[in-house]
Amino acid sequence: MTAFIEGFADSKAEEEKKLKEKQQNIERLLVNISKTVDLPTNVTPESHLRDMEDELDFKSKQLQNSETTQNRLEGELAKREGELEKIESLDAKISMELAQVDEKMRQYEQEIVDKYDLIDAMKARSWSNSRPIHGAESLQKLELSKKVLEDVYQVVIQEVEDYFPTALPSSADFEALGSYGRKWAR
Repeated sequence: MTAFIEGFADSKAEEEKKLKEKQQNIERLLVNISKTVDLPTNVTPESHLRDMEDELDFKSKQLQNSETTQNRLEGELAKREGELEKIESLDAKISMELAQVDEKMRQYEQEIVDKYDLIDAMKARSWSNSRPIHGAESLQKLELSKKVLEDVYQVVIQEVEDYFPTALPSSADFEALGSYGRKWAR
């Protein structure tokens, strides 16, 4: 009797567990029976099973397609982010190059001002400071000086045209430079 009383709690828990399992089995069977009863009379359980398997296959394929699409979209996102980084770095590089071009342009403009705006003043000063030189020797020196200055002028013009092949020929500074060169050549 004491053994029965001591083991009663364990026996009771075990029996309640068995009873609960049986109730769950009965409930599952009743659900299956009601589903079978709800089936149209022309549908056999085997065809219903095939339909359910087909539905499961369809949903599995949809899941697989969704995962594939997600992976593809993540790849596209990574690619676009990389392209955006390249564009941002190119933007910075272009800004830097534009600043360099502006600086070079200012430098060329200053060279034009320094070298060619003073031609008339230099001519006047050289004529006023020159002493009479004897005929042929004087003419040779002047022609040699003229040739050297023409060569320098052509080199500067070529450098400007090479650096700015399309922009400068139509600019006012380039026109002024050309007129100084023509004046000087006379």
